[in-house]
Amino acid sequence: MFWRKRYLLSFVACLGVLALIWGFGRDGQENTGNLWGRLAKSTPLPKQVASTAVGFHVNPATRVIIDDSYPACNHTVTHQLPPTSVLLGKDMTALARIYPKNEGWSLQLERSNTVHLRHRLEGLCPADDQKRHLSVINGYLAIYKGPAGLNGGLVRITSTPLKTLPPYIQDRIRGGTMEFTNEDELMQALDSFDEFAE
Repeated sequence: MFWRKRYLLSFVACLGVLALIWGFGRDGQENTGNLWGRLAKSTPLPKQVASTAVGFHVNPATRVIIDDSYPACNHTVTHQLPPTSVLLGKDMTALARIYPKNEGWSLQLERSNTVHLRHRLEGLCPADDQKRHLSVINGYLAIYKGPAGLNGGLVRITSTPLKTLPPYIQDRIRGGTMEFTNEDELMQALDSFDEFAE
């Protein structure tokens, strides 16, 4: 008889827990799912807040996404980092030590198993860093890093006077539209400009 009461109490307790779970699944007057569905939804963590990622550790299935942000050219380069042995087992606090905020990093845990690292870098993105454009300094051709219209820094001033070039090329250089995809393309153009100077 005693065991029947015990099983009956266990049964009633289980029903109570199920009713409680079903009740948490209701928001206001409409049923939006059960408690487990709401708990399964994940929201991004605020930047650099590791304490809210309780229990999270990088594992072999973790996606680690890095966004390298280049404000100078307003470009972002995204790539995925494999969860290497350096990162495996690390929680958000340990990751914040590896990728510190004072070095331009911000961390965010997204969904259940994706870590998003954002890195703010000085200078131009790798694609724009290869580009060159021409301008004029004191009447001579000047080579600048980056695409036309973007000052990535002066590379050098040439010995080619602007006035020795045909007017349509002078106009393009003054207008800031003489751009080259890389240093080799620039050198070919400068070699051809030397013919005008002779």
